[in-house]
Amino acid sequence: MSVIKLKPNAVEMLFYRKLPNPIKHILAGPENVELTTKILQEAAIGENYRPYLNTVVFGLFVDELNPKDLVYAIKEWLALEDAKAELVAALVRKVFIEPHKDFLEKMYKNTSQAPPSPPNDSQERSNVVNLKQAP
Repeated sequence: MSVIKLKPNAVEMLFYRKLPNPIKHILAGPENVELTTKILQEAAIGENYRPYLNTVVFGLFVDELNPKDLVYAIKEWLALEDAKAELVAALVRKVFIEPHKDFLEKMYKNTSQAPPSPPNDSQERSNVVNLKQAP
């Protein structure tokens, strides 16, 4: 189950249009390219991760991704190992979330949804039928 709740484009654009202009500029302007490039370089991950990183960042500001789910979303969308996902999440917090913390807190203050936990091995195994032992 994805922690990014993608909205239809029309709904997503309604959220985007209501954003304050400084945030719109960060999400859709040249500053976005600079900031995501900084994250990609500091995390030592390739340019091919940019679209997925942009999806995560955009989701934060259009009510598709709660900031508390950031690490899990990065692991899911960028398919990174735990340590690398934590690093990317820390960088996203630093360059995108912290400067707009008040705005995001207001947006998500009514969200009490706990982040989903990734499935563990025992949960995954319980969903698998061993055909050798089947009746």
